[in-house]
Amino acid sequence: MEQLKQQYEAMGISSAVYEYGEKALARLRERFDAIDRIAEYNQAKVIAAMQKNNVSAACFAATTGYGYDDLGRDNLEKVYADVFHTEAALVRPQITCGTHALTVALSANLLPGDELLSPVGLPYDTLQEVIGIRESPCSLAEYGVSYRQVDLLPDGSFDYDRIKEAINEKTKLITIQRSKGYATRPTFSVTQIGELISFCKAVKPDVLVMVDNCYGEFVETIEPSDVGADMVVGSLIKNPGGGLAPTGGYIVGFLPMSALMATIIKTFEKRNENGLKPAEKRGGARRYFLVFAIASLLGTIVCYTFGSAWFIGLFALKGAEKSIGYVLSVCVVPFILPDLLKIALASYLGAVMCKTVRKNV
Repeated sequence: MEQLKQQYEAMGISSAVYEYGEKALARLRERFDAIDRIAEYNQAKVIAAMQKNNVSAACFAATTGYGYDDLGRDNLEKVYADVFHTEAALVRPQITCGTHALTVALSANLLPGDELLSPVGLPYDTLQEVIGIRESPCSLAEYGVSYRQVDLLPDGSFDYDRIKEAINEKTKLITIQRSKGYATRPTFSVTQIGELISFCKAVKPDVLVMVDNCYGEFVETIEPSDVGADMVVGSLIKNPGGGLAPTGGYIVGFLPMSALMATIIKTFEKRNENGLKPAEKRGGARRYFLVFAIASLLGTIVCYTFGSAWFIGLFALKGAEKSIGYVLSVCVVPFILPDLLKIALASYLGAVMCKTVRKNV
């Protein structure tokens, strides 16, 4: 350390300045160590996903222009899905930036007559043109998609009362910008985003929630997809690209099974509004448990059906037809007990959370 101090003195930096810097580093050491632990955890998470999906030199082999059988692309998207704990991912260099990725996600999920809601205030400038807040050719507004926003409270927190009022039958998708962008508000933590998602889903269970995750990847040990976001969108130019990728974007999320379950839950909610006693008067958490359990069971049955059909078709193509009994013994029976246990646990936790949120809605 003394040699380092002498080296700084030779560069014209006094010992007083050096010692002051060392004291500042000592005070910040705990914070820096925490950042290092988060970075190490996320590095291990990414490497584990690469190992799981057999990322190797073969992934860099040349492919046709159509991208068929592109092992590298397919494995990269599997890696992203595993890292973000989602069912699927779209990761492409043709998506040039974060705004492009957000545009793709919004355009794919919003139809004329739908409404987009931002409960975190005004989006950043270029996305305003995509939405049509600022006049722009081919915006969502030109295609008949309406937009509504709820500004944050003066202290930077969510205005839950106005958010509840803003969510209506037309609200198809809720967009949450995680980073402050060019605003002066603080960036939202994943925990804050999870609380907002839980609130919005309690008001309207079938609403889709998309999180603009630009600049937020890997700064915590969890991502918005871990706390209920249906889609998480970002840019490879920023954190995921490590400062090396000159272009690219990603969209990770969950398949239509989630929408099916949300629709079933919404049907129960409508029945409740049309004459049944309020859930709170009928056992509260017990009713929500029943709703979640039935929705999960139906979703699982759909999974079993498609999985078994795929299994039968695969062997039929190979000329080795299998009996229904054999298919059920392989594709269904071994998973029934663990799936029932998972459904019971998920339904219980969902019911408790939903009842708790409802009290504050």
